[in-house]
Amino acid sequence: MITLTDNATNRLKEFIKPETEVVRLGVEGGGCSGFQYKFGIQPIEDVLPDEHIIGEEVRLVVDPVSYHYIENVVIDFEESSFQSTFKIKNPDTTGTCGCGESFY
Repeated sequence: MITLTDNATNRLKEFIKPETEVVRLGVEGGGCSGFQYKFGIQPIEDVLPDEHIIGEEVRLVVDPVSYHYIENVVIDFEESSFQSTFKIKNPDTTGTCGCGESFY
């Protein structure tokens, strides 16, 4: 089950129009460790019937192939004096690169 923390949900609500947009999370080949996350906003009409839709306040959409790799992730938003970023925490990875942007 993919989880959006309250911090992530609140931050995403600042960027999207919930009636016309969704947040897309996916996995693609590449990065220094084999796979990397794709995270962005897209129009709701681009969602396909076989895709997973998670959430109510903010709808997160994941394609069926990517879902296999990220079905247990927690998406959080962290803010400090020096940076603010969305963090994808995936307990099913066996390793990540040094920057944390890709995984295997």
